[in-house]
Amino acid sequence: MSQEWRHFLRANSAEANTPINVGPNASAPWLTVIIPSYRGEQWIASALTSLAAEPTDGIEVLVIDSSPTPATRSIAQGYSDRLRLKVFERCDLQSWQQKTNFGVASAESSHVCWLGVDDVWFPGRALAARAWIAAAPNAA
Repeated sequence: MSQEWRHFLRANSAEANTPINVGPNASAPWLTVIIPSYRGEQWIASALTSLAAEPTDGIEVLVIDSSPTPATRSIAQGYSDRLRLKVFERCDLQSWQQKTNFGVASAESSHVCWLGVDDVWFPGRALAARAWIAAAPNAA
């Protein structure tokens, strides 16, 4: 991701971008998975369980939630011991596009992907993503 794009997104994001919870730290991640959420408490556990089942060394997971209640964020925080996880409370970001853009701006890695709160990470996807990135490291 270009520095100009990162700067644009940061400049156009609200300032309240401090995560509620940060999970285990590793060296700089090679991939960031962005999960935008609104009232995702019925699905977030499945999405995060599917990610935690994969070899996630070097994968950062950002949950950006705009729910009026803390239910989704509380469930997500329960995965901080298994994932490199940051959970953001961003009630000012209503659309999934706004949350995704915020996630891109907050990502520590050069490569990002999106996972819907009601989706799962299929087995083998982490290894496949690593191979895709290795084959085209400059792909945006």
